[in-house]
Amino acid sequence: MNDTRKETALVTGASSGMGKEIAKRLIKDGFYVFVAARHIDKMNDLVQLGARALRMDISNRLRSRRWSTPS
Repeated sequence: MNDTRKETALVTGASSGMGKEIAKRLIKDGFYVFVAARHIDKMNDLVQLGARALRMDISNRLRSRRWSTPS
């Protein structure tokens, strides 16, 4: 019996540039692709190709934290 499950990929930064191009290639190669970026509206073309879009933005929370060490 052949395994018909698709391989799954997660591509971050998929709203533009290399991330978008990598996602397109993975979709073309038959992967089940999740795409993630801060601007989900910039990934509509990938959704039309079959990707599942996720909004991810942790940058502001990480920058605002203050880390301290015990004295």
